[in-house]
Amino acid sequence: MTDDGSNDHPRRPNPDRRPSPFDEGFVTLWRQPGAPSSGRAQPKGDPSPTPDLLPDAWGDANDPSILVDIDDIPGDDEADEPAAPPARAREDEPVDIAIDALRSDDAIAERDAAHAALRPVLRSLEAVGLYAYITLDDENRWAVASDDEQGRVDVRLDDGDYEVVMAATSPGMYADEDNAYRRRSLERLARMLIPRVARGYLADHQKASWDDVESGVAVSVRYVLPRADPAAVGPFVREHFEELEELLSFVEEHISR
Repeated sequence: MTDDGSNDHPRRPNPDRRPSPFDEGFVTLWRQPGAPSSGRAQPKGDPSPTPDLLPDAWGDANDPSILVDIDDIPGDDEADEPAAPPARAREDEPVDIAIDALRSDDAIAERDAAHAALRPVLRSLEAVGLYAYITLDDENRWAVASDDEQGRVDVRLDDGDYEVVMAATSPGMYADEDNAYRRRSLERLARMLIPRVARGYLADHQKASWDDVESGVAVSVRYVLPRADPAAVGPFVREHFEELEELLSFVEEHISR
């Protein structure tokens, strides 16, 4: 070492030392996309010069042509996935056959004819003191409906004749039972017994079931009347309300034993 503190023998480069990007001074890790990394030595004989690690103008970093959205870069698991098929054009979408059939000229003409054939039935029910109206049922068929304290009535066309369905329900059959567990047990027992009573005692045109909404027994009867005499529908319905009441009492009695 000399008097001024300098080293007479400067550090000799190590021939086995790997080159470092810090050999030529301070550098930044920022580089333009596509530029080779400066951390590796240029291969010998490569005529391309080493790119500058610091850009000449920092405004180039705002150039949209060099900006890359990281979400657009596919991952390893996405690279092998096939591309999604293009969305099907609206004109290629399948046609709903059921809706198309309902809109056909024949279906519209049939519903219009059924509506006209049910008007005399409506007047017949009103003549015996029942409030009735024409509506569409759950199968999109015209029907005459009536709601009375003795039961409900639905009349529709069936193979050219009038199908009359009368139904009644006894709501809250076990509502007087204070014990909730006993009440649910009685309702569950009724669900099991009603089908057995229906198979063993009821006629083919009679049905019985348990109504979960009303929490009681539900019964119904079905008749087919000739279309030639629509005026007879009203008196027939008024007469068979008594059968409906007797059927309801019969089923309740057999499941309460």
